[in-house]
Amino acid sequence: TIEFPGKRGLRMDAAELGQKAVELSLERTKTIVIARVKQAYFQALLAGEIARNLEFTITLLSDFLKVVTDRYQTQASSYLDVLRTKVELTRLRNDRVEANRDYELRLAELNILLGRSGEVAIALSDSLRYAPLSLSQQDAIAQFASQSFFLQITEQQVLQSQSMYQLAQRSYYPDFSIGAALQRRPGQLSPIGSSTYFGLGLGLSIPLWFWHGPKGEVQEAQASVGASTIRLEAARRRVRQSIAAAYRTARVAEQQLIVFDSSLLKDVEDELRTGIAAYQNNQIDALNLFDIYRTYRSTKIEYARALYNFSAAVAELEASKEVPE
Repeated sequence: TIEFPGKRGLRMDAAELGQKAVELSLERTKTIVIARVKQAYFQALLAGEIARNLEFTITLLSDFLKVVTDRYQTQASSYLDVLRTKVELTRLRNDRVEANRDYELRLAELNILLGRSGEVAIALSDSLRYAPLSLSQQDAIAQFASQSFFLQITEQQVLQSQSMYQLAQRSYYPDFSIGAALQRRPGQLSPIGSSTYFGLGLGLSIPLWFWHGPKGEVQEAQASVGASTIRLEAARRRVRQSIAAAYRTARVAEQQLIVFDSSLLKDVEDELRTGIAAYQNNQIDALNLFDIYRTYRSTKIEYARALYNFSAAVAELEASKEVPE
């Protein structure tokens, strides 16, 4: 069968556009998986940071226990202060066990997400850190939307439906056919002595234009073009809204992080040094100093959480262009 000129080309175009859409779908999936890996990686970094913070606080409190013990031996402090310090150290060590367990669990989850064997050790070579978000919201929307595989897939579907529409329009045109046959027969048949016959056939298929089949195919294909065009416009709006929402989340997380960087971390470190000096000069008791230690520890942990929230929000912003389900 020989199709009317243009039909085969349009059918090939539609197939190639479908293949391109599948390739883009794979890239979209990769982008979403990368964002999930980043978030799992940042969660592991946060768990490790909390464990290290507890270890550092335990070291500080162990040094403080030596000071309290020396003061008790010189009768400058009561044994109750020594006992309270030991209890606080025990509580922190219990917290450290839980933090280390959570860290190992996060590493195991990351290993699973990477498709690695659980027996393979994984070492995190990075750390949670702050890199300012330099793009404005409009620039972020324009940049990430232009990189969206989700939008490119939808655009390919529009082009594919347009090719199918043009193909349906050509259903009104005839197709051609050509055939050849070769037969061998006994020599008794006429003409006498002949045993080989060769035949050639040509054909033309003409659509009956008054039938509703071709017309219905054209109308259906035209409706598909309209529907895919509407889906493309809806996809553009969804992508823009998704990017804008992710951008606002990242900005809020960044503002929270700036509060720590600008003053809070420095203030709590100064308060800890002042508190230790005040205790040594008998200006405050051990309970007040413990409160300062707890505040210092909580601030460091919350700072690590703020770093994680911002890093995870940026990773989500990078994947927001794909409109994850």
